[in-house]
This record gives sequence, structure tokens and C-alpha cells, in this order.
Amino acid sequence: MKRYTILVALLSLPLALPAMAQEEHGHFDIFVGRPATGSQTLIGGAEVPDELNLTTRVFEGDMEPDEIAGNNFFTTTEPGMFNAGSGMPGLLGATNPAGALPLDEGESPTVLNTPATLAGVTSDLFYWDGTGEVMFGDSSADLVITQTGGIAGMDGSIDDHPFLDIDDPLSDDLPAGGIYLAPLSVQLDGLAPSDTAWVLLVAGEEFEDVVELAEEYVSSQFVPEPSSVVLVLLTAVGGLLAYRR
Repeated sequence: MKRYTILVALLSLPLALPAMAQEEHGHFDIFVGRPATGSQTLIGGAEVPDELNLTTRVFEGDMEPDEIAGNNFFTTTEPGMFNAGSGMPGLLGATNPAGALPLDEGESPTVLNTPATLAGVTSDLFYWDGTGEVMFGDSSADLVITQTGGIAGMDGSIDDHPFLDIDDPLSDDLPAGGIYLAPLSVQLDGLAPSDTAWVLLVAGEEFEDVVELAEEYVSSQFVPEPSSVVLVLLTAVGGLLAYRR
């Protein structure tokens, strides 16, 4: 009897895991926190105040053109960075996820743009023109991150929105419209940088209809397909049954 109970419980997991991992991430800020254990900066998603988690890795920012003569670029302050602090509830009525601590008072998170590999392509800024199948390649434009100087309060909370700009150094015109993908990480004082946050930057309202396709594509590169999860769990079940025998 116990063997069947274990089998049913494990086989039910694939139905839930992919749905959780591929949830909508469109308007989440990046949750940033200190770890209760370990030495790596924690990140996740912050849809304030309803959901703060340590699992979200794909984010979205809608860009606007900033047309200055001789220096045209796209800009956004999405996603921001958030920590609810030590209050119960904390900043804006939110509560940090379990295992994540507030920042140190006066601390300012550093946003890093570090090259990463996606589908065999390594870049610090990827680009897709929004047509055909989703296919991100290396972008000729530059990503410029401007920290706003926001610091954590006495309770370790923060709600900060650095500027993310996309500029073409070889042209005085706006960069090509489309969807840019920036691999970012966040680092707190004395800790290792966080895991990669994949930020989809939408340059042009006409690309709003395809950003969900891009999000699903990026998520699929890092989230196991249901069949893969089933195979892993069936292997685990086989091991458990063999152990019991």
C-alpha cells in the first residue's frame, strides 16, 4: 500500500511544477534579499503586495523612446528591485519569502550585466525582431544601466528602479525596434552575485503582442519539459521501490 502512495504522490508533481515555473512574469519587479543561509544574493519575483517569491527568473520591461538630438535611445525603469524589510507586514504591505532576509540598512544593490549563453549564443544583450519563430541573437546595441542611488531603509526594505537604456553606439537614430533580452544579476555587499534574471525589454508598442511568445521561449530554455520531469521522477520511484525490496 505504501508503495502505491509514494508513486501517486510523485507522479502528481509534474502536473504542478511546470505550471509554477512558467507562470506569468510580465510585471514582476526583481525581489532581492540576503540569504538566511549561504553566501549568494537571492533574487525572485515581487508582485507587490500579493506575491513575493524566490523562483521567478524571467521579467519584462516596456521601453519608451528618449529622443534627444544626436543621442536617441530606448529607456525604462522596469523591472525595479524590491525587499519588504523586517516589518510584518513590510513595505507596501508585502512580506518577504521564507529564507530571504532584509537588506542591511543603507545598502544599495548593484545590478550587473554579465554575458550569458542562450541556445548556444553568448551575449550581454540579445535581440529578436519579433517576426517568425522566436530566435534571439547577439545585439549590436548597448545596454546602459544607471543606478539611482536608492538605499535600504532602517528596516532593510528597498523599492528602487534603476534606469535601463538601450543605445546604438554606431548611429544617431533610435536602435531597431523589437524585443531585447538582457541577462542581469544583482549583488549585495559581501555576497556572491545572484542567479541570472532574464529581462525582456520591449522596444515598441507593436511588439507587445509577441512578448509572451518570447517569455515562453526563454522560460523553456531553463525549465524542464513535463516529459523530462516525469522521467526523472519515475527513475526516483524505481530507486525507492528497489530500496524497499
